[in-house]
Formats: sequence, C-alpha cells, structure tokens
Amino acid sequence: MPKLDQFESVFRAAAKQVYSEPECDILRVCIVVDDAGLDASAFAESVKTYLLGLPTFEQIRWDLFDAADSRLAALLRFIQNEKPDLVCTYRQLCATEQDWVPGLGDYVEMLTQATEVPVLLFPHPEHASHRTQPRTIMAVTDHMAGEHRLVTFAAKITPEKARLLLAHVEDDAIFEKYLVIIGKIADIDTETARRAIRERLMKEARDYMSSCADALRRPGLDIETRTMWGHHVSIYQELVRRDQIDLLIMNTKDDDQLAMHGLAYPLAVEFTQIPILLL
Repeated sequence: MPKLDQFESVFRAAAKQVYSEPECDILRVCIVVDDAGLDASAFAESVKTYLLGLPTFEQIRWDLFDAADSRLAALLRFIQNEKPDLVCTYRQLCATEQDWVPGLGDYVEMLTQATEVPVLLFPHPEHASHRTQPRTIMAVTDHMAGEHRLVTFAAKITPEKARLLLAHVEDDAIFEKYLVIIGKIADIDTETARRAIRERLMKEARDYMSSCADALRRPGLDIETRTMWGHHVSIYQELVRRDQIDLLIMNTKDDDQLAMHGLAYPLAVEFTQIPILLL
C-alpha cells in the first residue's frame, strides 16, 4: 500500500462517530383506540402510567382519537395536521376478532409507514395484563453507529431506576455476501479482510455506544451495551428472553420505499406480548 493511502487509512480509523442528541421532546401524545367493546379511558390511563418516566410528562398534551368512527384516511389526516410527537395504540386496531391474522393490522401498518410519527404499539387490551412502567428497555439495530434518534428516544422513555440496553446485531448474511466478492479479488487476502472488517464493524458499534453511555449517564439510568452477529429472528428472541425486555425500540422505515425496514416487520409480528416503539 502506498504511504499516502496508508496514512489516510490510519487517519480515518482514528475518527469515531460520537453521540449527538437531536431535538425530539415528547410534548404531545395521541392515543388511538377503536372502542370496540373496550374501555377507551382505561387504556388511555394505562398509557399515561406507562409513560410516567418521560422527562416532559407534566407538559404533555394528550389527544384521544376514536378510530372506530373514522376511516383510516381521517386518522392519517388528523396526525398530519395535529403533528403529535408520539402515537400510542395497540395491535389489530379496528379489526374484528374474526379478522385477526398474524401481523399488526392495517391501521397500524399504515401509521408506521405513512407518517413520520413514532408509534408506541401495545398488545391488544384484551390480551394484556395490568400496565406499569417499563423496567428493561432495549433499543436494537443492525447499524448502531450514528443512530442518534433511536438512542435519544430510548433514553427519554426509560424511567428512573430502569435498565436501558443498546444492542447492535450485525447482519452476518450480508457480511458473508460481500466476503464472497472480496474472495474473487486477487489483490486482497480474504482471511485478512474477514478478520479486519469484523473487528472494525464491532469496534465502531462499541465506540459509538460508549459515547452514548457517556453522554446520557444520569442518576438512576443504567445503560448496558450488546454487540453480536446474526440475522435470524431467533437472535432477537434470545436477547428479549435473556434480558427480560419489556419494551423494544427499533427503526421501521426505509428511506426509499413504503415498507418496513429490514427485520422490523417480522420482529414486530413476533413480539406480540410486549410493547414496541416503532420509529
């Protein structure tokens, strides 16, 4: 390698992406119900109890939207016009029990994709136990470095004396796909590339999460980090089971298409018994 290229590589390797808190205060919350035989006010109160740990809780303006009397377009229009900072609802919103299929329900799927507002999705009230504040929260992604918004929402929603886990799960299937291509380039030693890239990917995730922990450290907030390889839903199942996660936070949007990001949809479908914050 020419000395100039070697110098540039060393210089770039020393650069670290550090956490920078974006502005994302939660000051207005829209609770969406369908009131189909359910106590809407009881669900709304349980949501407020769940969110008691928000630093802005006392300043929050609460809206209650009954989707049972409205078309989906009316709900989307309300959110676009009123611009809440967070929407709270539950699975299978506006679906009859006979219509229930594995998934989120048409209303919820459109909420997550047709608006920019984060959606806090609860299990359906008929299948949920008494709701208390979350005690172990996990923000998970396959590209943690630079995920300022994900980390910030996770920190804000974590109450005092609770645990916040930042989890980076590097997609090993994509990694192996690129290693196959690298193996066809004669000028690159494949095993050296494999080892160096694996170490660099994990190091960048760990360095970024360390900067998050330093910046967000406060009394009563316990931040832990996880880095691992995998791509199957089972990896995330093990994380949730082992750490007894009671709130999962993840990104859902692809920038270029109206579809859930990566593993977001199968994960959202899989974890039906815990709340999920979909960003």
